[in-house]
Amino acid sequence: MTTIDPYSAEKTYKLGSSSHYAYLFVAEPAKSLIMILHALQKELNQVLLINSDSAIARIKLAWWRTEIDRLFAGTPEHPITQSLSKFAEFSAFEKRHFYQMIDAVEMDLEQNRYMDWPEFENYCRLQSASLATLIAQALGVKEAQELEQVQELAVCLQLIEHIRRIGEDARQGRIYFPINTLQEYELRAADILNSKYSDIFTGFIQAQANAIRTRLVACIEKMPASLRKQLRPCLIKAHLGLTLLKVLEQDKWQILDHRTSLTPIRKLFIASKVWLSGGRCLPKR
Repeated sequence: MTTIDPYSAEKTYKLGSSSHYAYLFVAEPAKSLIMILHALQKELNQVLLINSDSAIARIKLAWWRTEIDRLFAGTPEHPITQSLSKFAEFSAFEKRHFYQMIDAVEMDLEQNRYMDWPEFENYCRLQSASLATLIAQALGVKEAQELEQVQELAVCLQLIEHIRRIGEDARQGRIYFPINTLQEYELRAADILNSKYSDIFTGFIQAQANAIRTRLVACIEKMPASLRKQLRPCLIKAHLGLTLLKVLEQDKWQILDHRTSLTPIRKLFIASKVWLSGGRCLPKR
């Protein structure tokens, strides 16, 4: 039986999404807790999407910081945080991870370009590693070293998402890949913003994908078998991400003007394989 409130159910990941298949086999109450955490992240991200006035967005983000304080004081007001506070697992959570999720939205509010990889990776950690840490704790992961591995996995998945969304982000005036990396490949930002394909663009994306793939596989290989079993939902996302990269590569990186997704049956097959193997099936380098 789920314990997710109607508001969170409306905001959380949707049926057929990669997250849906990643957490498909997770038992309650962890599954409901994870759904609520996803709902919270979406609620925070929508502050930026819904409010074109940056002053209003900042006011709302300030309200959310106060709401996180109320959450940890035991007096939350929002439906999502009220539901979150009812889980016993909440006692293991740290306030800083929730603050960092808000910090990521503020970074998007303040800038749409990043100068170098350390700056860009810091954004990715705020955007995804904080949520991933909370999800891993909901799945029973406790050791600090193991949570660091979870955060590395989350950053890799966030980088894959930035490859997939490069065209969508450009249509919103955003290019997340660092300026100095684009300069290294002599790729003009204007070409990305104008959805202009070229050999330079293809070479750039191929290089980023190769580096991310190598990094992600290495991260998974370092995990002990016991941790991989605990993190099967996260590994499902990793396998889905790697499969998506392969599909995009086969399509010659036609990602500036349309969005590509894996079919539901393919997602289900991958999720089932990873889950039933206990996380033992390792992706190919």
